[in-house]
Amino acid sequence: MSLADIRTTHSTRQFSILLGVIALVCGLAEFTTRFGAMRISRVERTIDAERAAITELGKDTSYLLIVGNSLLQEGTDIKVMNELRLGPDSILRYAVAQTQYLDWEYGLKALWRQGLGRGNVLIMMSPEHFASPYGRADYSAMRLLDAKDVIAYSQDLGQHPTETSRTILSHYSHYFGFRQELRKNVIGRIIPGLPEFMNSLASSGQKQPNIEQLSAGALKNLDRLSRLAEAYQARVAIAVPPLLGSSAATGLVCTVARQRGIPCLPPPDPTGFGPDKFRDGFHLNRTGAELYSKALARQLSAAWVDGKGITDTLAFR
Repeated sequence: MSLADIRTTHSTRQFSILLGVIALVCGLAEFTTRFGAMRISRVERTIDAERAAITELGKDTSYLLIVGNSLLQEGTDIKVMNELRLGPDSILRYAVAQTQYLDWEYGLKALWRQGLGRGNVLIMMSPEHFASPYGRADYSAMRLLDAKDVIAYSQDLGQHPTETSRTILSHYSHYFGFRQELRKNVIGRIIPGLPEFMNSLASSGQKQPNIEQLSAGALKNLDRLSRLAEAYQARVAIAVPPLLGSSAATGLVCTVARQRGIPCLPPPDPTGFGPDKFRDGFHLNRTGAELYSKALARQLSAAWVDGKGITDTLAFR
């Protein structure tokens, strides 16, 4: 064997060892994320449990499924609503923080393809979220989307090819889809209280929405939602929870929704939800959540018709 052949064989062996090490590290990262970090996280376990409850009911159409982001997660107590037994026979929640309209358009599409949750769906988020062109991208690709929808979702988000590649990879890799949460958890352990501090800064820095942009976004997104529900023969409505200083935006979104045949549940009497009912100026605290859960149950009772779900709710303007 010549010296050149020996060198080639040695280089090939080194390259194979390097690939093996990379594969091992990637495999360990994926395994640790899927069976370690995501099972340790209380938030992730809650999301898993809520998704499992939907699967367990299968194609049953008698219950109400409420989907949304942290406004739903922190602003409602589903146990309280079910105990009141007003409106639907049972209510399920499926909340994923930091999600916006596009996340749930594709998330609902994935559920409806399986015949799940078509009976009655209530989407809960702020007016800005309903009108938003953005989404949670990688995490939503992992948590909510079907593989066949990832590229279309990426295009709707306006991602460039590199971002699209990351989003596609996140659908198949829990490590890649969960990596930002891992980073936040590590930072939170190193600097306790930092995540809450950053959230409070974000909430305090919120600006009133540009009504023209909000109107254009709501028209586009709610038109898409109406067509999607019709295509899957699903019954869908929207709800806006109590928010500080968003009455004009809420009225606009509800008007746009109703024009497209989508019932809208606006917040109950805003005088009952002052700053003392909010944890950070955006999310309800425990007292506010219990108060809103009871008010929402009463709204559902008034708007609910067996066999039809949530009907027109103009009385709640």
